[in-house]
Amino acid sequence: MNVNGASDQPEDQSVPASVPAPGADVTVSAIQEELTVGTVEAQTGAIRVRKVVSDETRPISIELRTETVGVTRVSINRPVEAEDGPRQEAVR
Repeated sequence: MNVNGASDQPEDQSVPASVPAPGADVTVSAIQEELTVGTVEAQTGAIRVRKVVSDETRPISIELRTETVGVTRVSINRPVEAEDGPRQEAVR
């Protein structure tokens, strides 16, 4: 409807026959559809693969592992009163 209360549709257009009247019983037919989907393998082309392996010997200098320990003996100028027992790790 427009502002004046008139319909926006021209008067010569009527309601189609397939639209039921308000309050009328409507029957709707049920339709079942099924779809089966699959794949088909198809060869679309081919490629040729070639691998070339070459060995090259080079001398390199690399340090694999180094460990250095320094031990310094310090005199305390007193006699040993008792031998220390074995060391034990703390258990947590």
